[in-house]
Amino acid sequence: GTLSDDLEVNANYVTQLYLRCLKLPASHLETAAYRPYVTSQLAAVYVALGDQLVRGGRFTKAQQHYQQGVVLFKSLQDARHVALLQLSQARCMLAAVGGGSGGRGGGGRDRDERANNGVVSATRPQLERVASLLRDVVSTLGGARGGSHDQQQPPQQQQQQQQQQQ
Repeated sequence: GTLSDDLEVNANYVTQLYLRCLKLPASHLETAAYRPYVTSQLAAVYVALGDQLVRGGRFTKAQQHYQQGVVLFKSLQDARHVALLQLSQARCMLAAVGGGSGGRGGGGRDRDERANNGVVSATRPQLERVASLLRDVVSTLGGARGGSHDQQQPPQQQQQQQQQQQ
């Protein structure tokens, strides 16, 4: 396929490619060795697109996108990336109600201007939802101790780095 001028179209295309890689049989091109790298890159695509949607003020679409990622990474039993996407969801909700950076809310705008942008003052249920998402992050990370939080590299690069350190 060819790339588009639309970030969403490109992100969906790249996501489909990474998902195909994850579905390859274990015997194909050292799939098991590449799995952490592929899942890391896939999570990066989910976060990047969601963050772009937040910057554009498309909070509902960003929430839906992050939630798709949560469901996907839960199915892959990848707690670290589930937590990353849950944290992104919480940041999105804060931006949507004007309490976070990176969104179009907050600042010195009056209520009518914020309402026109689809952003209103935070309500108790909204803040409770953010708190719930943050509790989910803590819970998810509590069950995933011991994993590296660094971005994964392809196995060949990992081998080269190990050889250089010796």
